[in-house]
Amino acid sequence: MTPSLAPFRTAPVARQKVWAGGRLSTLGFGAGLPPSTGELWLVSDLAVAPSPIASGPHAGADLRQLVAAQPEALLGECFAGPDEAASFPLLVKILDIGAPLSVQVHPDACVARALGDGDRGKCEAWLVLERAPGGAALVGLRAGVSPDAVPSLAAAGTLADALERLEPEPGEGIEIAPGTLHTAEGLVVLEVQEPSDVTYRVYDYGRRRGPLHLAQAARCLEQAPAPPARTGAWAPGARELAPRAPFSFRAVELRAGESLSPPEGAVPRVLVVLSGRVAVGPLELGPGEVAVLPATWRGADDGQARVNSRLGHAFPRA
Repeated sequence: MTPSLAPFRTAPVARQKVWAGGRLSTLGFGAGLPPSTGELWLVSDLAVAPSPIASGPHAGADLRQLVAAQPEALLGECFAGPDEAASFPLLVKILDIGAPLSVQVHPDACVARALGDGDRGKCEAWLVLERAPGGAALVGLRAGVSPDAVPSLAAAGTLADALERLEPEPGEGIEIAPGTLHTAEGLVVLEVQEPSDVTYRVYDYGRRRGPLHLAQAARCLEQAPAPPARTGAWAPGARELAPRAPFSFRAVELRAGESLSPPEGAVPRVLVVLSGRVAVGPLELGPGEVAVLPATWRGADDGQARVNSRLGHAFPRA
């Protein structure tokens, strides 16, 4: 019988970015972060930045090590068996986007394999936490703009002007499918994505020293993706932010005493508390704190709000 694992907290890993907005510490995601911190990786087992485990009997190890040591207990139905390399099925981040992101695109699994960039695609979804004056997400080519025009638009410095401009309010969600050109500025977002770090940059405002990825991006743009899915602002209950993704990402607003509805199937989950306090098994989580719920965990206090709370709830689809 597979032993059960209790929920545990992970500690964020800070990553420096030229486009960082300098606002993460004021939002409760880490104290004393340098202003150049553009990303906090909250839950990751990627080798480039595995998440330290911050509570429980495995504190001091990292998520990558725990996946290797106890894949069945942690991953449940997401563990393909001993003949396949085990990996955590989500990558969860906070992005503090001040100056514009590079105009970029991500591959699906087929394109990633064809280009030798791993076996996973990179579908992602954002929950907007803050928008500065003038902040926006630019997602997808505008009607009438051909993907064939992308190289010339990038060379002219006008590619961002050819993207659809969205001005989301806090609480809104945006799903970005592989093959979708996108950028953003003046936003803080909670991002859930497939566990891939593959990004093809097409235009970077003159900041990038290395080569851009025009040929790889062209492969991603060969098949037009579905337009970005959007959801409205905060409301009681749970809203699905990634209806077409291989994972579920829900913005949840709970009143005191209310609990999360668990998903069907034995899959691992991630909870990110954005406001209030939430009990998760042996843990009490406050704003900015993150818990991983292993697939084998079944407890009475399965994400119960102590006071009115808002959180992100993510898990792979069974």
